[in-house]
Amino acid sequence: MKIDNPFDRMLENYRGHIPGSVRDAAVYVTDTLDLAWAAAQSVFEEQAKPEHALKILELFLLEANKYKLEQQEELKEFFLEKSKWEIRDQETDDI
Repeated sequence: MKIDNPFDRMLENYRGHIPGSVRDAAVYVTDTLDLAWAAAQSVFEEQAKPEHALKILELFLLEANKYKLEQQEELKEFFLEKSKWEIRDQETDDI
């Protein structure tokens, strides 16, 4: 994406008129799509098409979600194990 582009100009024009969360989401999605386009160009070189970037974007998001779910499961397991130890410690304190 070029430094001077319609997206960044529009963000500047709407500064203060859209919620920060919407702005952040728009930037995140656009930057991720730009990264997917760069990946498509790297893989397909001159034959790269926007459809390739859209499919790569979909794969990026699926992998990101998979990673997030794995992290959540690891945290869940950690806290379950931690709570088991805390219960055991309380039981030994009561003796």
